[in-house]
Amino acid sequence: MCFRLAVVLFSLFLSSTSLMAAEVVLTVVEAWLPEATDDEPRPDAVYVRFNPDSTEALADFSAAHLGEVAGIYVEDQLVFSARLREVITNGSLALFVGGESERISTAEELLKLFKTGIPIKVIAPFVEE
Repeated sequence: MCFRLAVVLFSLFLSSTSLMAAEVVLTVVEAWLPEATDDEPRPDAVYVRFNPDSTEALADFSAAHLGEVAGIYVEDQLVFSARLREVITNGSLALFVGGESERISTAEELLKLFKTGIPIKVIAPFVEE
């Protein structure tokens, strides 16, 4: 009986740890707005490039959470969510803004935040509230 209880508790521990969210904090070294073309207007996005430590951390994080949906936050506000379909090794992302966001509603606003050195927090698995 004691052995069976221990196995059940261990199984519950393993299943609960897989449900816990993980996060990584990334440091932006460069942020810019994409260029508009003759065919298309500029998308409402900000391109960001990370420092080497953050590039490595994002690669490890995306490898560990491949297939999961990750939420990307700036100042604890959700900016973007996406399924991690591949390991992100290039150290850059395109962050799209707008929609439900109340405090960050334009790419220009988000770009201003990065100029103040605000980090990006990535959390997976993302669970919509």
